[in-house]
Amino acid sequence: MNNSLITGVLAALTLSSCSVTQRTHTVSSVPVETQVYNVTVADLDVKEEKATSTTDWKWNLFSTFSLSKVKKDAEAQLLNATSADVIVEPQYIVERRGVLRGGSVTVSGYPARYTNFHTITDTEATALVSKDTISVKNKPVITLSRLHISGPALTPIVKSSIKLSSNIPSRSFINLIGGTSINTGNDYLGYSAGLMYGHHGKSLGWYVKGTYAYNDDYSEVKDYSLTAGVIKPFTRALSVFAGAGVGYFSESDYDYYWESYTEECVSIPFDLGAQFTIKKFNILVGCSYTLNTTYPDYWHIRPFVGVGLSF
Repeated sequence: MNNSLITGVLAALTLSSCSVTQRTHTVSSVPVETQVYNVTVADLDVKEEKATSTTDWKWNLFSTFSLSKVKKDAEAQLLNATSADVIVEPQYIVERRGVLRGGSVTVSGYPARYTNFHTITDTEATALVSKDTISVKNKPVITLSRLHISGPALTPIVKSSIKLSSNIPSRSFINLIGGTSINTGNDYLGYSAGLMYGHHGKSLGWYVKGTYAYNDDYSEVKDYSLTAGVIKPFTRALSVFAGAGVGYFSESDYDYYWESYTEECVSIPFDLGAQFTIKKFNILVGCSYTLNTTYPDYWHIRPFVGVGLSF
């Protein structure tokens, strides 16, 4: 019996010495973003001779003129005529024929086509990264300022040189104006309001302005006028304008018998003022001098201010 007890104890000790201890470890992992690029490049086959294309435009009072759009149209016309993919070293010559006569844009450059599409080589990649330039067939260096990854080709962006006499932008504008109306004959004080629209280029432009004026003291005076003139930009921010036009003038009053009557005649307005442009916002100051043809000794003086937008 004792032997059996000893045997049981030894068996228990043997089992306890063979037990297995398990340990669990938690591992933290950080994802690594990987991207594989397949950059395709192409040779640029540039023609030796320059090509030229000219696109005309006409002024239109009811549409906005965009010089950049005319330039793009001229370049698209040249690309289509030469069956080219890109124009190397494009140059633009802008000709303005005068107020309400439009103008033209002439673009000239070297037509070129993309050829030999292939995966970029180590030599090309090294040159691209180190210098950011590639020479093409002994032509001027083309600056690669934008890459299309996984696209059909590397697109060269060539800075255009525009032959213009100044940095004054070509722009259209519309302004809301208002002010006072003073009759020099009897010092009647009233108000005036109107709308002004126009366009100017690098050196000269045009405008039209419609105005309504009202005076009411001893008599009721109304005047509707339309003026047109020229606007001359001196800097990017300052332009001056002057013009003349025609209007309809009416004055209503009572006679000695207290019967109402109305006198009507033609008025002749003259404008003079300045426009200040800050970015796209306009501020105007000016004055209109309106002649009453029935009483040429009496003038209506209408100083005005205005605000508007250039586009």
